[in-house]
Amino acid sequence: MKFFCIYILVGLIALNYGLNDEEEWKQYKAKFNKQYNETEDARRFQLFKTTLEENAKQNEKFLKGESTWQAGLNKFSDWTLEEKRHLSGLAVPLPSSAATFA
Repeated sequence: MKFFCIYILVGLIALNYGLNDEEEWKQYKAKFNKQYNETEDARRFQLFKTTLEENAKQNEKFLKGESTWQAGLNKFSDWTLEEKRHLSGLAVPLPSSAATFA
């Protein structure tokens, strides 16, 4: 099973061989129907590049047998952590009158 997973991963890497971050960004936006103005596009691209780096680190651990899962891109790959937390319901804003606990 492990050899099969490695075979699939090598195949996926081969498909993306030669793509730079900007080309991957264009493909990502097309796949997930993302459209941004110039300023927002630059901000989202930076978030996307961070995701690519994190995915590469995780997938390296997977290939070394140090992890049991692989990382990939999804429609949230250009979101901030705050946006993801809000979506999951973890970010509940406190009312402005909320007191701190002593």
